[in-house]
Amino acid sequence: MAEKPVKLPSGEIISKEFYDKLINATGKRARFVIDKIMNTGTCSTEDLKKAGYEHAPRAKRDVVEKGIPIDTFNGKDSEGRRMAVYKFGNWEEAKKQNSIAKTKGRNNLSDKLKQKLIKENGSKCALYGEKFDESLLQAGPDGWNGVRMAREIDSSYLTNLFYTDHYANDTKEKLSGSVK
Repeated sequence: MAEKPVKLPSGEIISKEFYDKLINATGKRARFVIDKIMNTGTCSTEDLKKAGYEHAPRAKRDVVEKGIPIDTFNGKDSEGRRMAVYKFGNWEEAKKQNSIAKTKGRNNLSDKLKQKLIKENGSKCALYGEKFDESLLQAGPDGWNGVRMAREIDSSYLTNLFYTDHYANDTKEKLSGSVK
């Protein structure tokens, strides 16, 4: 038996599964966006600024990184200027994508993998060689390809690492290797 759909305060009807995903999302900025859309149907750049969040794309990404689909539309703010307006995207389509990619955006390490890495490598920072609290363990943050990395990090610490970077398949830049 299928679960009964849920009607949000905005009037939108969603599946119980999507509702559960929404109400279990954490993080102050993500929570603001989710609650605003659940209550009014949209969350705009202006809404975010009024709430003290100056970087609307980051707020949207916070939600997307939790596996919640967000669509972006153009709107007008109270002074008639263009602004972004966010709404929930297609949950069924997002589930298909998430089953392949797990989430769109960053993934947190599972506790099991994190403990295995700590057991095998200790809680020593791979970049600076210093001990650090286990709660701070992260995998491959942005900046690993920067000049500072090459200048400040002893290369003996940079072993047994896997790094990927952003790539645009349709670029015309010869350095990308996609131009013949």
